[in-house]
Order: sequence, then structure tokens, then C-alpha cells
Amino acid sequence: MDSSNFAAEMWLKELDRNHSEGHMCDIIISYFESLHTLIAKKTPTLQSMLNDNITKYFINPLHYFIANGQIKELQENLKRRNKSAVCGKVFNPGEPIYTCRDCAIDPTCVLCNECFHKSIHKDHRYRMHTSSGGSGCCDCGDEEAWKSGYACDIHSAIKADTTQMPLPYDVQRRSSIVFAAVLKYAITVLLYDGIEDMPTDIFQTPLPPSYVATLYNDEVHTYQEVIRQLQSAINCSELEASQIAGIVDRTGRARIEVGDMDKCYRAQRIIQKRGSEVPHIPIRGAKPLTIKILHTTLFEHQELAIKLLQWLNTFISSANAVNLLFGEIAMGSNIHFETSYLETLLHSDTQLWKDARMAWHQLCMTCMLGSYELKQKFSILYVKHYAKIQQDFMKDDHLHSVSITSTSVQLFTCNSLSRYLMIEHNCLAEILSTFFNAIKDNINPIAARDGRTVQLRLHDLSRMEYMLIDVRYILSQVPDASTWSYDLKKAFLRGFDQYLSLLSKLEGMDATKRVTGRHIEYEPNWEYSVRIYISLCTIAPLMLQWCTSSPEILKETTKRTINVLCKSCYSDFKSLLSLVVVDGIDYETIDYDISSKLVSLIYPLSRLLAGLMSSGSRYNHESISELLPNDRETLLPILLMEHSARALVFASQVTASMWKFNGFYIVNQVHYYKIGRCRSQAYDKDILMLQVVGSILDADYFVASLLQKFGLLDWVDSQGGPRVDNLNEDTWSIRSSLARELLLLLIAIVGERYHKGVADVTSTDNVKHEILHYLYVSPKAHSEITKFLSTSQEDAAEVDIDNVLSTIANYKKPGLTGRGVYELKPEYYEQYNPFFYHYSASDHSKAEERHKKLKTENENRYQSPPSLPKLTKPFSSLKRILQSSLLHKMQLMILTRCCEESQKNWIDPLLHPTLYLIGMAFGEIENAYREGWIDLQSELKDYVEIMSKIEILQNEAAASDFSKLINWIISTHRKFVSFTTGSDSVTNAACEATGKNRFEEAKKARARLAAQQREKIMAQMSAMQKNFLQQNASILETMQIDPISDSEPSKTLTGSEKINKIVAVGPSRSSCQSTTERVSCILCQEDEQVKLTNRAMVLTGLSHRSVTVSRLDRKIDTKLEFDPLWSDNAIPIGVHTGSCGHAMHSSCWQSYFVATVERQQVRRFSVRGSISIDVTKGEYLCPLCEGLCNGAIPVLPPLPYFTKNENVISYSKWLLRLRVHIENELVLISKYTAANNDKPPIIPLDLLNRKASTELDQLSYKLPDAMVEAITAFSQSVYISGLLVKPDAEDERILYTLWSTCAYSIDAAVNYLSFRSKSIEEGLTPRQISSMSALLRATIAYSSVNPIKYKVWKSLHLKILNVAFACSDDKFMPSVLTLDPFHLLVKLCFTFQMLSDSPGIVAFGTDPVMHHYCLKTAILLKITQILLTLSTNNMDDSLEDREDADDNATLLVEYWKFLHTKKELVTLPHPSPTALYRKVRKLCLPFLRTASLFFHLLTSIPVPEYNFDDPLEFSHLLRYLDLPVKLSAIVDLSNQEISGLIRSWCKLERPTIPIRELSQSCSLVNLPRNYGTLVCGTVNFSCNNAKGSLSSSPAMCLICGKLVCAQNYCCQGTIGSDKVGSITSHVHKCSAGVGILLIVRECRIILRFGQNRGCFYSPPYLDEHGETDEGLRRGNPLYLDDERYNKLQNMWLFHEVSGEVVRSMEHNSRHAAYIDWNNM
Repeated sequence: MDSSNFAAEMWLKELDRNHSEGHMCDIIISYFESLHTLIAKKTPTLQSMLNDNITKYFINPLHYFIANGQIKELQENLKRRNKSAVCGKVFNPGEPIYTCRDCAIDPTCVLCNECFHKSIHKDHRYRMHTSSGGSGCCDCGDEEAWKSGYACDIHSAIKADTTQMPLPYDVQRRSSIVFAAVLKYAITVLLYDGIEDMPTDIFQTPLPPSYVATLYNDEVHTYQEVIRQLQSAINCSELEASQIAGIVDRTGRARIEVGDMDKCYRAQRIIQKRGSEVPHIPIRGAKPLTIKILHTTLFEHQELAIKLLQWLNTFISSANAVNLLFGEIAMGSNIHFETSYLETLLHSDTQLWKDARMAWHQLCMTCMLGSYELKQKFSILYVKHYAKIQQDFMKDDHLHSVSITSTSVQLFTCNSLSRYLMIEHNCLAEILSTFFNAIKDNINPIAARDGRTVQLRLHDLSRMEYMLIDVRYILSQVPDASTWSYDLKKAFLRGFDQYLSLLSKLEGMDATKRVTGRHIEYEPNWEYSVRIYISLCTIAPLMLQWCTSSPEILKETTKRTINVLCKSCYSDFKSLLSLVVVDGIDYETIDYDISSKLVSLIYPLSRLLAGLMSSGSRYNHESISELLPNDRETLLPILLMEHSARALVFASQVTASMWKFNGFYIVNQVHYYKIGRCRSQAYDKDILMLQVVGSILDADYFVASLLQKFGLLDWVDSQGGPRVDNLNEDTWSIRSSLARELLLLLIAIVGERYHKGVADVTSTDNVKHEILHYLYVSPKAHSEITKFLSTSQEDAAEVDIDNVLSTIANYKKPGLTGRGVYELKPEYYEQYNPFFYHYSASDHSKAEERHKKLKTENENRYQSPPSLPKLTKPFSSLKRILQSSLLHKMQLMILTRCCEESQKNWIDPLLHPTLYLIGMAFGEIENAYREGWIDLQSELKDYVEIMSKIEILQNEAAASDFSKLINWIISTHRKFVSFTTGSDSVTNAACEATGKNRFEEAKKARARLAAQQREKIMAQMSAMQKNFLQQNASILETMQIDPISDSEPSKTLTGSEKINKIVAVGPSRSSCQSTTERVSCILCQEDEQVKLTNRAMVLTGLSHRSVTVSRLDRKIDTKLEFDPLWSDNAIPIGVHTGSCGHAMHSSCWQSYFVATVERQQVRRFSVRGSISIDVTKGEYLCPLCEGLCNGAIPVLPPLPYFTKNENVISYSKWLLRLRVHIENELVLISKYTAANNDKPPIIPLDLLNRKASTELDQLSYKLPDAMVEAITAFSQSVYISGLLVKPDAEDERILYTLWSTCAYSIDAAVNYLSFRSKSIEEGLTPRQISSMSALLRATIAYSSVNPIKYKVWKSLHLKILNVAFACSDDKFMPSVLTLDPFHLLVKLCFTFQMLSDSPGIVAFGTDPVMHHYCLKTAILLKITQILLTLSTNNMDDSLEDREDADDNATLLVEYWKFLHTKKELVTLPHPSPTALYRKVRKLCLPFLRTASLFFHLLTSIPVPEYNFDDPLEFSHLLRYLDLPVKLSAIVDLSNQEISGLIRSWCKLERPTIPIRELSQSCSLVNLPRNYGTLVCGTVNFSCNNAKGSLSSSPAMCLICGKLVCAQNYCCQGTIGSDKVGSITSHVHKCSAGVGILLIVRECRIILRFGQNRGCFYSPPYLDEHGETDEGLRRGNPLYLDDERYNKLQNMWLFHEVSGEVVRSMEHNSRHAAYIDWNNM
């Protein structure tokens, strides 16, 4: 038996003595206390003690005691009982969760990843989100959560065990003892935080005088505040303080000081003092950090208690029977506390820190999910203490996700349980009462300026809103008529009464009064009232659905709502009545002047009543009056619409600028009222209320009431109202605006019928109507449409939006940028309403502009108002408003004034809505006439005068915008007249055509005048051009040269050479003739011919470290060290120099850079001062494309070269001469070095006898001083950026860095072409080729203008030539077999130029023969490396290529044997000759491509045209490089010099050669097609400092595929002496500071360049609607878009990340300034 189980044996013996369970609990707790104290004394750290000993000394004894020593038998027994039909998996943070849009009862019903992919829902429409952790669990197997497919394949096979077998009695007894002991121990130690009076029932032994100062987490202070205060309190480094802050954030607390009491008090006082000095914004309060001083022993026991709770959670989840037993103990009475264990923790939740909370919350979740009975018991306790729990939560400073209130989603979303709680425990009324009590003291009847306290109120409200979310959970399942019971009705009405009390308290909240004369000094706070109303909007639709789901409930709730409204708002309404006389008729209305009295926009009670009264048609009510009380007042309808009318008139007055002195708080409220998130429950409900009252009242009475509210009764009096001359301009402007608003309101009241109950429409019709008008403004993305519907339609969730979109819109796929959009189909244009009531002012303007541009099939068709749906019976009288005599009078007055010149400016805005109302009336008349229940002749009598005015307007040019509508009205009226008189319609048509012709003739006349004016202007311009040509003929003749564009090469071939005979290097090099190159300065716009005698030109350039060509395995961490002299064949890192290709004069560039520096100095204290560029490093932005630059590449003319190649020696003889020269020079160097004498004389190298060439005098290349200065400056910029050093003009590494960046830039370009599968000709733009050519020419020129020095001469011999040709056994030098052949080729070419020591003669750098011999050496090295690294396992022997040359294959096999039969190398079986040749040819292609591009840039001789991976590409490139097709001419083992060179490369004295087969170049990693797969792969990721806890924000490096922690202060590292975040640290190590990362759980791309620069970029994952979902807010399934990912690949491979980052930071500087990229 294990020694750790001795204690368990003791417990079993004590139990056999029949001790009580309470006594056994004390024994176990005593064991916890004594053993923990003993182990803590012997363990250096608390963490190691817990990790090493918790299982052995604490958990194993508990298991042993419960199992009575038979642990395996107990485990098997529990495993047999652990069969549950419900999954119940508790989600970890960041874990993917799925909900089915087709089958889920509500969005809270979710599945885990495993259950989802084994269910039928994976083939349905679903959404995916990531869990926040804590309170969510899988609902698989819960029949109440799903309409169909409630269980996956796993859980459907498990039948719920209805006859649950209980545990054996002895196991139950022992388990009960352990459960009670652990719970008592945990509750006691976790809830105690004092210093004195330690709980004696646990701590019976004397405690040592050791204390710990503990810092607790809150959501108030920022990381930086905590770090600064920790540094001052405990004198730690910033890195240590950030690590402590990270621990506090993850676990909830951390020890910051351990020692005696004084030491801990000192740290506490410093932090509290610093905290009180830090200014806090009101929402966060002014409290300091929470520091508690605890006994060290208590702190350690609290950590142990958390571990025991976590074990308890695991143990009770092992079987349902164990879970049931634990639930009975946890929620039953006990002898240790006055309440149950669970109740005690419910009351004390806010006293715990994050780790402790999460431990017991998960215990509660496991307990609840064990059975329905336990869930019910817990929910009863939760509702019982609901008020106390919410009060504690509002005072808490932790997030909702770590509060016990987060478990409510598991309780109230269960339909049967929520109904039970509503009926038996009155939970709906309890929750609403709690919310009402919490909010009532903060409600202001009158708007006031609360100062800073409003932020605190908003903070409290953000926590109160969770109570309304609980209400939404309870009401989410609306009962139908069959499920309503008497008890349910009674319980709901109790909650409804509480809801009415809440709404009556809010009715008219924050009322305000209009200010005149001058602007208000202090604007009242409005956010609080709007925020409350927005919160209520989440439950108002559900409450309305419950009220209207039963006719009995509808009638009762309507009655109660009217009673509450009348008692609370209209108790003395008769005092407000006034008599209005219009045309001799008396109308009794409510006299309330909105422009001078208090008015509000918050009337929730009236809007609830509007929703109730509009639902009568569902139950076949003939009239809305059936819902009104029988003993109602006559003026009740006027009272019911009063508040809605006030709000609408108030909004209209704000639009008319009557409230301009009240400030923006009024404008903001109206915005939320009409356009924002309140619209569906505010503006729409007010319109609905007026529709309700309009269908009850007489039409004239209704219109008169509105005219009185708008103050327009005198405006439409019988005398025509006041004239313009009698009123000032402001008054007329306001009157005109109010009149327009009234007309628009009437159009909305009569025309906006797409509401269930008002017209015979469905929810789909309503949503279709909204989307149609929204898309008419402009094409919209799917997310924009759903967001619009969420704020405008309360029943949008019931409608399949995708089906509606497929009906009325066409989908347009996105390109490489942007997103997919839906465009309205043309056949739905005619349903457009120009006065759609949900349009904002900007939407209305955009819709009108689009309406004018759209061309329909028949341009002459009438623009009649769209047809309207048929009204329901209760609302059938609503259309009579259009026939109101007052409305006709108003229309006649407007049309009359439109015909008067003096009135037009004020009446024109009213013409269109007036005509539209008349058109709507004609449409209703026509429908009624067709149905046969209208007297057409009587209806037309009221339109005689109106039609006479319209016919006058038909001939007015000012009304031409509405000509089609006018023509339609006239033709329709004449049609009606013909119906009554029976006259022929031909006459009507002729009259109609006459009106049309007048407009057409006017348009043609205007078009003729415009054409004549254009012809006159063009004639004048032509005459001026001819005059200019005549005066400047002599100048133009001198300019007849070929202009240079990006599409023309700098040199062209001469003669009739064919493309397959072109040779770029060697004695047979093709001749080419130079052409004139001209470039344009982007600053001064002057063209300049590229000549040495002209002004110096430069290209913008950027040099930085890069790894895009790296062929290392990215999964292996390798330290990136850049050596400019040696380039490993894996090329782990290099310096890339690129350019956007924009040219400037060198002088212009210098002036621009000086201006940039001065501008940055001026702005160094501003936000935009230095976030994107650092001028101290020579950085600037390209003036044209705003790309990042740090240098200027000089633009030089084509370089001369030797053309006479007589007496050319052979390659072997050249090798012999070179070997002799190197050996002699090495002896000379060692001689002078040993003797410590002066420097030896430098003898120029001239192996080809070029010094005696007759061409030498003609090949001088004398650079002017300006160009030398530009070349020197450029070389310094490359040197500084590549080596990350300070400027040094004497460092020999400047030369090597230039050589290295040339080779690397060319290699990167070819790598980019390989990824795109493009040849050089089609893959690179002329601008890119010219940029690399300029780089190469500048490097050669730098070597020619700087005479060789002894130090450089010595290095070239000792290092480059010695290593390349293996002339000595220097063990400190790398083996040439480990070097990259192409980089060696470039450096050899430049080396021979330097050793020629002929300043001003650049032809030595372009010598075709010397380059050819260097090329042969490099290709020989490449073949040798390939054969040494190949194995027979990675070659395909299955196919025989007949085109392969037998000689080449045979030669390679012989060479293979030659290399692999040496003593120092492993002998391998030789492969198939054909397979070997094919492999060698394939691996040689990248080298040949880079070499071809190198010589193309050097000579401008075009590369042969070929297709990428063309079988003939290999032979074409060999010809272009003048290399023999027969490899025997290259690998001539019979030649003594060649074979000797190979032997020297592989000789025995050399140390072991680290040769390896290289991986692919560094492209981005392959991503899975489905984004859910990617999220699942990161679920268990934990960062380095998490110590086992999961990371909440993993980021994937797309370069190496590694996951890193994206939290700012969690896993910090260092770069030099700088402390940086984990992403910054990883990017520095992985990719030299240029990174592309994907934040997995947010689906967001981060681009990084350097420590302090970065930007967010659109991710390559799109949903089916062509949109990204950054943050996974919408949850639509995301799939990889290949085109976008290829764009990201191109950006990476062609080094465009820096430009994208800087441009983004420049254009979004305000946003970028608040992102701490360094600590990310």
C-alpha cells in the first residue's frame, strides 16, 4: 500500500467506530491542515508543492477512502453507470460552438465540435462562434433545445436510464463524508480573508508570523497602471511587473510581497496611495488596487481548496449517481452553516477571485447538468436569492463571464423549467421587480446635466441589462393557444403588471423644453435614457408576442395597459382639452404646445398599446374598438395617440431646425428615435399608433388633430393663410419644413402597411419591403442587410432572409478586395417608394440620385406610386384619410401657391409629396372601383379644382422633375372621367401626348444649345493648338525621340538574331544596341534623359532584412544571423532591396527628405508625428504611392562591356591561372602578416589580359560628383538597414552587403515567379525589372569609384576566392558545399571586378568571359551539391523519359559514384540514370532562372520566351547562358583542373560537411478549407506563462505555422534591451521583423513590420455571401478564398508588407496611435 494512503486507512478505522459524519469531516479537514502545513515547510515554492504533491497526498487518500481501498473496482462501477443521453460538455474558452439556424429553438442552443460533426445539423444552415468559457455547455441530447435532430450519433445510441441504479450504501456514506469535508474546508478558507482570528476549527496549530501581500484583479485598472504601481511598491523590473500583472489577470490574484507584517503593509500603503493619485474616468471609479494581507498559510490553503474543488468537479462528473448524491449534499441542510453549501456560495460569489469563482461555477454547472431535479433545485435557490445576487453583481468589479449570474442562461432557456419557475416561483415578476428597484432612483422626469455621474449610471446600467437578458430567456418560447393554462396566464399577468409599472415609470422620461434666443450653455445627458430604452427594446417584441398569442390575454393586457396609461398620464386630461374650429366645424383636441412645453421621445407604454391594438385582426375583430373598454371616454382615441403624436411632431420640429439652440443632444436622440436601434420600438410604433387611431376616428377629425399638433391650422385656413410678404424668411422656412413633415407623415400613415395586422401581409412581405428599399439606395453586403433589419424589423428573425434576397436581388461576387454585394433586380424598381419612412436624409438623397440614373426598359412609362397591400378589416377605414376634405384643402392650397411665382421657393419642397398623396388616393379609388363598392362620380367631385391646378403645372418647366407622375395623375383622372361619362379614351390619350410633347420639345431645345456650345469650344481649342505648333516648330523637331515608358526595355537586339539563339554571357554573347532612356521626376514633373552628364536621378528604395527565400524548416527554431559575406545554401536570412519604381532627381529627393524631417520635427508631439516612419533611420514615404522607403537607388545609364574576345583561354586554363594566383597571394599575405611588416603591394588581377585591350580607353565610366554622392548615400542606407548598425563609411562590410542584397533581391524575384508559375518575361513588370537593374548598376558603379584597399583585397583572397576554389585548409572558413551557388556566382563576379583595381572602368564588372567562367564554377558546384544531398528514396524510377540524353544520364551516374565512393562519404546505391538526370535537371532550374535574371539585368539582353515548367525551359536557359546541353562539358572528370577542383571541395581534411536536402522556399503555410477546423486545432493551446491554463487569444504565424499568445502582457519577450509582446518577439525571431499572423478566434490578419508598426488586414476566409467575419460576430461558416490568400502570398513574397503597413497607419493614424504594437 502506498504510504500516502495510510491516512485513508485511519479514516476507515474511525468510520468503523461509528463516528458521526460531522466528526469524520473534522478528521479529514484536520488532515488537510496538518499535512499541507508540513509539506509547505519542505517545499520551496507553492506551485511546485501543489503540482508535485496534490494528487499523492490529498486526492489519492480521498479516492482510497471512498472506494474502501478498491479504487479500480469503483472506477469500473462508475464507468458502467456513466451513461447519459445529454452531452453537457462545458466549453473551454475559445472552443468552437455551433448552432443550427434551421433546428435550434433559440440561438442559445449549441453543440460542441464533436457532437456537431456527428449530427444532421452539419448539413444544415448553421453558425459558428467561439465560447467565452465558464457557463456554456453542449445541448446535444436535450429534446427541448431542438426542433429536430436533438441528438448526435453518439448520444442517440444512448438511451436515458430511467431506472437509475443508486450507489451502494457504504459508498454513498463515504462519498457524503468526503463531499461535506471538501465543501466545508473550501468554503471556510476561501471566504476568509482576515489577518487575525483565524478559523480555529481548521487552523488549530499555531501559525508562523509570515504574511503575504496579495494583489487582486479587477476590471477597473489597466495593465500599465498595475505595472507602474508594482514597480514602485516592490521595486521590481518592468518585465517582472508585467508577469505579475499577467498572473493577476489570468488567475484573479498574485503574491507581490512575502515577509513580515511591516513589509507587506509598506507595499499595500504605496499602492493604495498611488492608486488614489491616479485620475480615473467616472465609469471606472477612483478606487485604488485591491491589496489584502493574508497569512501565508491561509494563502496556501486557499490554493489547495481550489485544487480540491477542481478534483471534486471531475469526480462527480464520472457518474450520474455520484452527481445526484453531491447535489443532495450541496443543496441540502448541514450542521456547519446556517444555509446549504450552495446557498452560502451564492451569497458570497463576489467575495472570491477569478480562479476560485471558476472552480465553483464549474462545480455548479456539473451539478446542474446531472439531472433535471438538481437543475430545478438550483434554479429555485437562484430565483429565491435573485435580488441579492444581482445587487452583489452590480457592485462587483469583475466581468459577467466570471460571475454566478452567467449561469442563468442554463436555467431560463429551458422551456419547461422557465415555465415552472414562472408559475410556482413568480420568476418573471421577480426579475422585473429587481430591475425596476435598481433603476427607479436613476430616472429623471426632466432632462438635466448630471455631470460625471452619468458615466457611473451607464456602468451600473450595463450590469442591470443582464436582468433584461434573463427576461428574454424566459420569454423566448412563446406559448400557443393550446399550451396556455390558467396558472400560466395568472403568472404571466403578474409579470405583465410589473412590466407596466416599469414602463409607466419611464413614460416621458428625460423630458426637455425648447430653448430660444441663444444656445444652451450645458447640454443635458441623454445617453442614459436612450440606453434604457434600447435595453427594453430587446424584450418588448417578446412581451408583445406573449400578449397576442391568446385572444383572452390580448384583451386583458390591452385593458390593463389602457388603465395604467390613463391613470399615470391622463388623470386630469380634461384640463388639456381645447376647441378647434376649422371651416365652421368644431373639433375637440388636446391643447399641448410642443414647442413651448416639456416633451420627450420615450413613451414605451403608449407604444406597447399600439402593438396590442394592432393585433386585433388576428382574431377576426371587425374593428379596433372591440379592444377598447366598454365604459371608455369619447376622447379616448385622442388620448391614446397623444404621446405618439408628440414624439412625431417633436422629431419634425427638430428636422425643421426649431430646436437648434438646444444642442446636439436633441439631434442624437432623434437619430436613435428614427434611424438608430430604437426605431422599431419607437418611431415605427408611433406610426402604428396613429394608424390605429386613424382607423377609429373620422378622417377630418384625425387630420385636424394633426394640423393642430403641427401648428399649421392657420396655414390652411379658408383665406389661403399668411403670404410670404407678411412673414419673415425663418418663419416661412419652418412652416414649409413642418408642412413637408406632415405630408410625409400622412404618406407613412396611409402607405406603410407592411405590418401584420394592418394589412394582409406576412413577416416575409414586411422584410421583403424593407430590403427592397434598402437595396434601392445602393447595392449592399449581406451583413449590412441583416444589421439594417435587426434595427428596423422585430420579426426579421422569423424570416429566411436568404430566400428573400434570392427573390429580389442578384448577388455580385467580390474581387480581391471588398465584399460580395446584393443588387436589386430591375423588375422590382417599380415598387420603390421615394418617401419610404425608414430612409434617413442621406438615404433619401442617394435613392433619388439613383432613381434619376436608372434606365428602365420603357423610359416613357409613368412613375405611379407602387400598389399597396389590402388593409385588414379593423384598419379598412384608414384609407379614408386620403379623401379628407381638410387634406384636399391643404393639397389645393399647395398646388395654388406652386403656380405663383412669389411662392415657389417655399412651396416647391411640398409639391412632390402632395402629388404623391394624390397618386395614392387615385390608386385607392381605382382599387375600390374595381371591387365595385364606390361611387366614382362622387369621389371625383373633390378633385375638380385640384386637377385644374395640376394641368397648369403640366406645362411648367419647374415641375419637369415630376412630369411623369403628373402625366400619370392626369391620365388616371381622365380615365376615371371616361368611366363615368363613357367617352372614348382616344381623346384622352391625345391630350396626354400633347403634354408629353411639350416637355420633349423643351429637352430637345436645351440639348441643341448644349451641342452648339461644345462645338464652339472645340473649334477654339483646335485653333490654339495649331497656333502653338507653328510657333514652336523648331523646338518640337529636337524632341522627336522615342519616349521611355515602363513597357519598353532599355536595350534592343541588333540584326536578325532569333530568340532561341540569344546568348547573354560568354565569348558568344549577343550584341545589343543601346536606346535612349528617359525618366520623369515625380516631384518636379520634368523628364530627364539618363546620361552621366545630366542631372542625377534616383529611385525610391527600401532595404530591410527578409526570410522569403529561406529554405530552412520553419518548424525548427533557428537563430537568424545575417552574414553579408557568406550565404548558406538554405539562405536563412538576407537583405532585400526593392523599389516602387518612382524616380526623382537626386536634388529633388534631398529637398523632399529635408522637408519630411522638418515636418516630423514639428509634429513629433502629435498623434501623426512618428507612428509610421522614423526619419532618424532615413525613412520617408514615396511622394506618389506612399510606400515606405529608407534609401534612394541611383539611376545609371547602361554599363559598357568588352566586345573583343580574341585569344580567350579555356576554362581549365583559367582555373589553373586562378589557382596559382590565389596560392601566391595567400603566401604573400601570410608572409607580411607573420613579419608584421607594411602592407604588400596590391597587384591587379588580369587573368584574361584585359589590361592590354584596345577597348580599355573607350570603356571609361566617369561619374559626376552628384552621382558619386548618391551612390555613397545609397550604400550607407543598405549597410545600416542590413546590418542594423550605425553609419560607418570605412567598414568593408558595406561592399559585401551591397553584393548580398543584389543576389538576394534577384533570388526573391525568382522565388516570387516560381510561386506564381510565371516566366521572367510575363511575371515581372518593366518597372520591377528597371528597379533591379538600377540596383545592380549602382553596385557595380560603387566598386568602380572606390579603389580597392588592402583590407578588402586581403578578405577577397582569404575568404571568397580561397573558399570558392578550396586553395587552403582554413578550418575557420565555411565549406563551399554549404554555400548557395547563385550568391557565390554574384560575389565572384563582383570580386573579380574589385581585384582588377581599375577605378572608372566598370567593364571589368560586366566582362562576359569572366562571368561565363564564374557561371561554370557555380553550376558545377550546384550539380555537386545536388548529388551529395540526393537519396534514392526521393527519386521516381517508374517513368523513362525518351527525350533525356543517355550521355547526360550516364555521366551523372559516374559522377554520383565518383562522389559517393570516397572514403569520407557514405556509400549509397546509385539510382536509375534517367531518374537521376530528371531530378538534377529539376533542381538546377531555380539556379538557372536566377542566373538568367542576373545576366538579363546586367546586359538587358532579353530572356528567351518560355512557359513556366516547360520541358524545353532547361535547354533554353542553358543556351541563354551559353552552357553546353551536354553535361560532360561541364562535369569533365577527365580534366585535371575540374576534377581537382571537385576533389578539393570534398577532400578529407575538411570537417564534417553539414549538407542537407533543402525544403521549399518560405511561402505561407497551407490553411484548412474550413475555418472551423482551424479553430478546433487551437482549442488546447496554452501560452508559455499560462502554467496549464488555456490561452484566450492564440495567433498563428502564417510564415512558420506556430501558435503564439496574442495577449499584450501575457508572454512578453525581449529584443535587445527592449521588452516586447509575444507576437513582436516571435516575428523578430521567425521572419526578421516582417510578419503575417492570423488571430484565430477573431479571424483577423495582423501585418507587422518592425517593433512599433503593424496594421490589421482583411482575412482570406469568406462566408457564402463573400464577406469576412472579423471577430466571428455573425457566425456564418467561413471558407478559404484561394484568390485572397494568393494575394497575401504575393504580398509576402514580393516584400509588399511594409508598404501596406505604413499606408494603413498613415490613413488610419488616429486609430493606429492607440494600438501598442510593441507590446502585442
